[in-house]
Amino acid sequence: MGVQPLIEDYDYIEYLQATPEQVKTLQLIQDTIRLSAHILQVDSQQLPSQLWGRLLRFTGLCSQFMVKSYPDIETLLKQA
Repeated sequence: MGVQPLIEDYDYIEYLQATPEQVKTLQLIQDTIRLSAHILQVDSQQLPSQLWGRLLRFTGLCSQFMVKSYPDIETLLKQA
């Protein structure tokens, strides 16, 4: 099946009854999966580590921005 259907599932965000913050968080996850697609095509088992590494790197580069703009991602990474 591949990773593309997963990426496309996130296109349905607009149909959810979600807050603007939740929409931004889901879009960030979609973008992260899109950036990892070439790796996930080869080994789908890399999804958790790809999400972790890319999102953690993002939070490390701009942690104050992340805390204010994507609190759900910050919480998710702290729980992992």
